[in-house]
Amino acid sequence: MHGLNPPWFVLVLRVPRRSADGLAAELAALGRGVESRSVDQHVEELRAYLVGGLEQAAPMRAWAERRLMEEGVDPTTCSFVIEEVEDGRWVERYRESLRPFHVGTRFTVHPRGRIETEDGREPLLLVPGRAFGTGEHATTQLCAEQLERRVRPGQAWLDLGCGTGILLLVGRALGAERLQGVEIDPEAVEVARSVLSLNAAADRCSVRQGGIGEAAGAWDGAVCNISSTFARMHVTELAALPRPGGILVLSGVLQEDLAELAGAFAAAGLGEVERRNRGPWAVLVLERAAKNQPV
Repeated sequence: MHGLNPPWFVLVLRVPRRSADGLAAELAALGRGVESRSVDQHVEELRAYLVGGLEQAAPMRAWAERRLMEEGVDPTTCSFVIEEVEDGRWVERYRESLRPFHVGTRFTVHPRGRIETEDGREPLLLVPGRAFGTGEHATTQLCAEQLERRVRPGQAWLDLGCGTGILLLVGRALGAERLQGVEIDPEAVEVARSVLSLNAAADRCSVRQGGIGEAAGAWDGAVCNISSTFARMHVTELAALPRPGGILVLSGVLQEDLAELAGAFAAAGLGEVERRNRGPWAVLVLERAAKNQPV
């Protein structure tokens, strides 16, 4: 039993000080944040908090080892340990530390529920103190960038696993006429609805509680930012979401899984349009052929 707060996991790395700053910045963009402390004049300890729990630990470590090797550092000389953080005080510190940050090229997320900076970007407001995915994670960033490139005015888009609803707000600002979020966690659904209300976005956006069965429909575009495992388990259902000519933006997946997933979705009738990665995380953009085109 972990009490009211679920456990968090942290990847603890001890690395040469000369490599610490760059590695910390990249790890922060891939996870929930990084704390740093000096061990001695040569070694820095980084504590990288993981978004996906233990499932994220192995790919994060492998990515960190590759980055160290690129800098000429032998990873076997460094320390890598996974620790469980049961004390909810980290969650509190994390939420209190949130500051405005950019999403895509057009938007700034304001986690405290009010516009804190005027930077020429469109503001997206979160409900303060209620974090179910703020948009900082690399996979959300990758999805937002794809929405900026692919959403067209008047379209209907789905966000499967919508969390706080950040991507719904992005799609609405880009001109989508109807946006549906689906989220399995009832508390996250409540948060997402509050976020839509705070941003006066409930006119074109809505959130429904449930799993992939609640996502059925023929969408101009669908986003699924969950995990490689989820994508493997639901290829048929996910492939059925885009209408002919429609797009599926698949993220929350690891770069090493892209080839396998692209092949599985090709067999289900969706062709690859693009793939991009940020660290170990990736986005795979797929398209269902239009009716007058061969699959």
